[in-house]
Amino acid sequence: MNLTNSYEYDFSIGTDYMSTLGIGIYGLPLSYDDANSSKERREADRRFNNKSDLLESIERENEQKENNPAVGLKQFEDAMDYIRPFIKDNQDIPKGSFCTIPESVVCLDTPENATAFRSPYPIPYKMQDVVDEQVKEWLDN
Repeated sequence: MNLTNSYEYDFSIGTDYMSTLGIGIYGLPLSYDDANSSKERREADRRFNNKSDLLESIERENEQKENNPAVGLKQFEDAMDYIRPFIKDNQDIPKGSFCTIPESVVCLDTPENATAFRSPYPIPYKMQDVVDEQVKEWLDN
């Protein structure tokens, strides 16, 4: 994908190429709420806490990769300066607007006399307010 309309910068975007280039997604925050866990589950988690030399060495390797950018700071800032207006344009698209790219149209052709609608299962009573709020948001946008 050539984002710059010139050959001054080389970009490769896509998760299918990331590992080949030594780029990975690391350090995503995780949170587990143990307050609602059963006592047996907490005990199993305590006994099998995934602490091993191998896992710790992998974690150290991941930390090194996180702190080793693929490009220099100047190149990164130049790239961000170039794509920032496109990101802003994308964020300024009104909610609820339709994509006008012809490839984005999806047609679901169904044969004649085929069922195209089935009544959904009933919404649980406790979830009806949540579903109503979501549907209202969709209709407003």
